[in-house]
Amino acid sequence: MTNPRNKPRRKPLDPARRAAFDVLRAVSERDAYANLALPALLLACGWLCALDLSAAGKKVVVLGIDGMDPKLLQTFVEQGRMPNFKALMQEGDFRPLQTTMPPQSPVAWSTFMTGVNPGKHNIYDFLARDLSNYLPYLSSAEIKGPKRSWKIGKYTI
Repeated sequence: MTNPRNKPRRKPLDPARRAAFDVLRAVSERDAYANLALPALLLACGWLCALDLSAAGKKVVVLGIDGMDPKLLQTFVEQGRMPNFKALMQEGDFRPLQTTMPPQSPVAWSTFMTGVNPGKHNIYDFLARDLSNYLPYLSSAEIKGPKRSWKIGKYTI
């Protein structure tokens, strides 16, 4: 079957091929953005110098509870059934987080920890399959290094 332009319709890409295309797109975008890196870095340095860093010595704790419904927590806090959470919310901050697609724990926590979407960290479920023999393995157990990095002084980003 063809579309109005007489081109054959493409099948939707599976997640592995979609991730490969994302990597290729990122490489070509990197070349386009390379000329903007230095001005952006200088602008960021100027912006950081203007910030009030009085809170720089304070520590931050992110308390994430897997599967917790923030609306249900809010209801229980208002009913007085969770006084410790109420104290935490009053002394600190409370923000509900968006989840990922698919909304599963390994996908959401990997996105939270890495700051990239599932197409970049390539974790879509608890299990993944080895393409050479189709045997399953725990998807969060495979650790890969970054594809690119910047060396800035003694730091590698």
